[in-house]
Amino acid sequence: MKRTLTMASGLLLLISCGGSESTERPSAKNPTSTVLRVPTKQKPLKATIPPTTLAPVKAIGDKITTERGNSLTVRTFAPSVASTNSFSEPDPGKQFSAVEVEFCAGPAGLEGLGAPNPFDFELSMPDNTRVDPTLSVQEPALHVTDLQPGDCVRGWVTFEQPENVQPRFVVFTRPPLLKWAIG
Repeated sequence: MKRTLTMASGLLLLISCGGSESTERPSAKNPTSTVLRVPTKQKPLKATIPPTTLAPVKAIGDKITTERGNSLTVRTFAPSVASTNSFSEPDPGKQFSAVEVEFCAGPAGLEGLGAPNPFDFELSMPDNTRVDPTLSVQEPALHVTDLQPGDCVRGWVTFEQPENVQPRFVVFTRPPLLKWAIG
């Protein structure tokens, strides 16, 4: 009975795969079992991976202008920022740092770049971890802002990072991915 079920299962598999050849021979573990060889008639899958555009690495202070005329500049990196608010203190072993950024809308507004948002920035650390922004302790803070064509906005983005560790990059995480080297 077991052999009949195995053979029936194998035939169903053969029918669903579009035919194949079979070789009956006992296996070493089960002398009554049948080994089916199913040659594949499918061509190997070829994955086409689109080329990636590596983020251009700029220096702090360099302006990056997009295809649509929008621009984004990381003007300054402040490695240690003191909080002016007693309710916002860094955790033990951490310190506040901040970057001053400027967005300018091109002739079509912020099309393709989106509204300035402090949470679109990260610090890339030497161990390849990323540090997200925190509530701002450096003023004037960058806030989510709609810009009209030709308008600009400037403000600070604050991070709570490991103490005495120099980040490698400021990263703008929304497409297009942009990077500024620190140091």
